Amino acid sequence: MASDFRSAEEKKDRQRRIGHVTRVREEQTRRCLCPCEAADRFHFSFPPMSALFDPEQMTLLGRSMRRYETRIPPQFQGPPRSAGHTYFGQLIDHDLILDETSLTEAGLIKPALTKNASGGRLDLSILYGDGPGSERHGYLYREDGASFRLGQNVLKNGQQFDLPLDHFTGRPQAADERSADNLILRQICVLFLKLHNLAVADLPTKLGEKKRFHFARQRVRWQYQWLVRHHFLFNVSDPEIYHRVVVDGERIGALRRRYAIGSSGIDDRLPVRNAFSRISSSLENHFDAHTYTRGALRAAAVPDS
Repeated sequence: MASDFRSAEEKKDRQRRIGHVTRVREEQTRRCLCPCEAADRFHFSFPPMSALFDPEQMTLLGRSMRRYETRIPPQFQGPPRSAGHTYFGQLIDHDLILDETSLTEAGLIKPALTKNASGGRLDLSILYGDGPGSERHGYLYREDGASFRLGQNVLKNGQQFDLPLDHFTGRPQAADERSADNLILRQICVLFLKLHNLAVADLPTKLGEKKRFHFARQRVRWQYQWLVRHHFLFNVSDPEIYHRVVVDGERIGALRRRYAIGSSGIDDRLPVRNAFSRISSSLENHFDAHTYTRGALRAAAVPDS
């Protein structure tokens, strides 16, 4: 009896906490003219479609992702994506999205009330954090106030090639803890740290530490954005859509009308943000939804260097 009473009380307490969080977020959203105007929130641009998903088909779709051999018909299969595209896509996903909703609230908070804590920009905030001299992430930088610290693990050529490690726990240190989710992602993050340090070294010391950091970060961000636009998207997107958007400059709204994108009530930002997450997950599971729906996609091997 005592156990049942505690369970009932815990359930009521959880409902009270969820109700409080919901009311607070609703009040914050009401301060905006429209939830869409809250740049740090997710939202629906179109009303959900009336037709429900077929549970049986969705179950088959989910199970297909667990197989080592794809069920995609051969005529729709494209060449496998390289590991470079897979994990670079994961880095992009982390750079654009950070949902800090607790597991107890997951699925209970409306999309318009769910805050995207990452900022939603291709700016490598997962590496730079609040910058040198900041209270939260200042420890990630060297004493010069512009360069990143690196870990002590070295390559055969003697160069440091790892994230810095905590002296007490031995865990990798980064502005975003997801940067150490797996070894390949961790190495990609280190590549950008070293690229930033090279950019700092190219700048004259007379600029001062703040300007050297600013100009180096700007340069690395531009290089990163160029890679996303001209290499990553080129190799994982439908060629026709890539050409229309990147080459011809067709606006996203026109593409929605042409391909009926968004008519299912999917979050407006999913085509830009969560697409990277879905692509990365599908590549890791040997299942590419884009290949299945739009035909084979081209892929280019990423050099080992």
